[in-house]
Amino acid sequence: MEFSSSRKTATQWKQILISLGLNPKDILDKSKPYHQKNLRGREFEDRDWLNVVMNNPNLIRSPIALRAGKAMLLDNPTDIYYL
Repeated sequence: MEFSSSRKTATQWKQILISLGLNPKDILDKSKPYHQKNLRGREFEDRDWLNVVMNNPNLIRSPIALRAGKAMLLDNPTDIYYL
């Protein structure tokens, strides 16, 4: 199933982030114009960053692969082989 085909809940995002071992802010592409204009330099709590990710999945810096309870941020296409 394609990851972006359905909206994920806050609980699903929390589980994905736990599997990644990252905070919501860590998976954002800081070079995107929306991030530059609206988020750069701002400090939010983790739950607020989670809302940013939930409502703006296009800001995620690279695809996320999920398999058997594990998750990996695929910054490089060959990273999928490590999963």
